[in-house]
Amino acid sequence: MDAPAILYQKDCHWAGEERNSGPCPEGSYFYFDRCYEIGLKSMKFHEAEVACLPDVGEEGRYDSRLVYSDQHHVLDYLSVLIDQEVGKDAYWVGLDDRNWEYDGTTAYETSTGETRSLTDPIWLTDGNGDGTKYCGALPDPNGGFVVPDICTKSKAYACMSAPRYNPPDNLCPRDFFPYKSDCLMPVRLPGVNYTDAQLACASRGSALFAAREPGEFEVVKEYAANEIKGDVWMGARTFSTTYVYDEYSGGRTPLIIVEEDGVKSYADGTAYSDDTE
Repeated sequence: MDAPAILYQKDCHWAGEERNSGPCPEGSYFYFDRCYEIGLKSMKFHEAEVACLPDVGEEGRYDSRLVYSDQHHVLDYLSVLIDQEVGKDAYWVGLDDRNWEYDGTTAYETSTGETRSLTDPIWLTDGNGDGTKYCGALPDPNGGFVVPDICTKSKAYACMSAPRYNPPDNLCPRDFFPYKSDCLMPVRLPGVNYTDAQLACASRGSALFAAREPGEFEVVKEYAANEIKGDVWMGARTFSTTYVYDEYSGGRTPLIIVEEDGVKSYADGTAYSDDTE
């Protein structure tokens, strides 16, 4: 009696097979119910976040974020796509821990605003890094495991969005765009003061944006430079007596407000005003 035949089955989506398919925008790839658009140049982490933001426009739009997935095979597959497109297999993954005060115990946040543990199975090692690495990256086709890396390095990136056979998933109001768990709206009112900016936001049922972490500040600054072409007012969140951070510490060492002979200044000598926002 002949031995029974053995059939091996493996999902072998090869890079390029699904490009420009119906469910995705032109130039994107379709893989496991998501669309992926490969960035054509390397960027810092916050630059890649901004590059992936959806356009501001009408309601009923599709969301777009820096790529993140809990599925190892998806991240590993993207290494192949990115290498094919731009000749690089290391790329940013939408996962970061750029908090105001790093204590080695806080959770990472995904590009969609969810939290992940430092010991989540997505990591090649735990996410603590060495005290300088706060952004997730895939270093090579390693089976889809993420490592922490320095956020200011330039790496390849990819943006993810829903396939077009699903309904639009951008839940932000008209003229707003999503960033993590927030909806942001660029308001172009040249020459307004801080109070007027607050009132303009209030008239739209919102508040002047206040960064919760250095990473959010970098994203808004990058967006303003690219889209608004000018300075923007930002709200203030008062956690303690620290308002300005040492640029050489990656936004983690605070400059304390000091007072001498009734004159206030930051610890680096920068003038301080009680009206500072």
